[in-house]
Amino acid sequence: MQEENLCNALFFFFPFVHRTRIRDGFLLAPVLAFLSVSCAPPLDPQADAQEVQQVCEASVAALNAADVEALMALLDQDAVLVAEESPPLIRPEAIRAHHQAFFDKFKAELRVNHEKVIVAGDWAFYYGTVTGTLTSALQGEPREITARTYDILRRQSDNSWKYTRLTAIASAAAVRQVEPERAPNPERKN
Repeated sequence: MQEENLCNALFFFFPFVHRTRIRDGFLLAPVLAFLSVSCAPPLDPQADAQEVQQVCEASVAALNAADVEALMALLDQDAVLVAEESPPLIRPEAIRAHHQAFFDKFKAELRVNHEKVIVAGDWAFYYGTVTGTLTSALQGEPREITARTYDILRRQSDNSWKYTRLTAIASAAAVRQVEPERAPNPERKN
């Protein structure tokens, strides 16, 4: 509210200041820069939260379609994927390989339940639950899974949202549930 009052005051006094001191343009640039940054329309956190939820839904749709390129398009250039029981995946090539390996092993039919989105300026903190089935390429039997996802998204220069830190949807425990360890090979000597 205080910034809005300041902006209104500047707009009110701008013609007066312009006539008396800024005719040569010396002070015009700083005043216009201040007005363009400080008096910009406020961000709409509710609309931002909806856009973040749409990104999360798009990622689940891409998982269901086994579309690596669609998943990669949702990632910020500095994205990091955190999966249980493995080190964080930092490079885009590593994240791409992780998703491709997942698609080689499983067919996903997932849905997302949005629990909470907190928007703080150009950052969004997302918490949700993903449920559905994973079908093993080896066994062919679908199994129900539930996975929690805690993600951080960053607003891009074009105002879109992209993942900068994300958790792997299929946790190691869920994958073990779908694809238990294979029985030992009797021909193999220990």
